[in-house]
Amino acid sequence: MLEFLASPSPSSPWLDFGGMDTLDSYGVDVPRFVRARRQERLAILKASIPVAHVNLLTNLPSLLELAEVVFVHAGLRPGFELSEQVDEDLLWIREPFLSGPADRGPLVVHGHTPAAAPVVTGRRICVDTGAFATGVLTAVRLTAQEGPCFIDTAGRLAP
Repeated sequence: MLEFLASPSPSSPWLDFGGMDTLDSYGVDVPRFVRARRQERLAILKASIPVAHVNLLTNLPSLLELAEVVFVHAGLRPGFELSEQVDEDLLWIREPFLSGPADRGPLVVHGHTPAAAPVVTGRRICVDTGAFATGVLTAVRLTAQEGPCFIDTAGRLAP
């Protein structure tokens, strides 16, 4: 999204992966936006997306570690310490992360690999239920006393 905001091209692949819906959620008239010239597209974005939101996205860490839980978009490169992880893996990795050791390291909560329901395997929880295509957004609540609890936008609650 940040790359798109810097250079808002109507041919950006981001638009095909939730970008259109994101712009719509900010009140952007997407068909008008796509037809507009570059300068007008920039003006539409500036008028529609709060600077505070752009600042938040710009300053978000690629990895967040809380207690013994790590939150990342895609996953971690097996065999590397947290301090050695690189953004490319944190944002894009699938293999060897998905098939890596399930019994070592911190609990990793991630997305990037859609499934019909949350995936819980050993030290990994994937909450990606393909919201861009299914409309189902899933979140997880972690507490010290209970196991993970999931709720999605369809109102389903599952342990």
